[in-house]
Amino acid sequence: MLFGRSAAQTALEETRLARLERIAQDLGISIDDLSSITIEAHYTSDLLRLRMSLLHLDQSDAAVIDPNLLESLQTSCKQCAVKGQCAADIIEDAANPRWQAYCPNAMKLCTMRAQSIEATV
Repeated sequence: MLFGRSAAQTALEETRLARLERIAQDLGISIDDLSSITIEAHYTSDLLRLRMSLLHLDQSDAAVIDPNLLESLQTSCKQCAVKGQCAADIIEDAANPRWQAYCPNAMKLCTMRAQSIEATV
């Protein structure tokens, strides 16, 4: 097929769109908002907010643990050199833990998540 799209390309795009719709719905945002995060990955507060949301955390969780924790998370996120990778991972496969290998906030966020789970038990 020279000018048109193949059935495989169409199916792949439909699968990607369905995944994006599911992620956006889980996060309570529109697909357009989710896509804009990818396009403008330098908006680190959005990336941090999304990553925290995927971990079922919010900013108030950070404040309970340490009043300076949120600021520390934001600072690390702003200085991160791989914001584009972070955004791409959120879009492509938000459940994949590969972000923990490069995220400067991984240990803090995972600790927060563990503490949050312990608090509900």
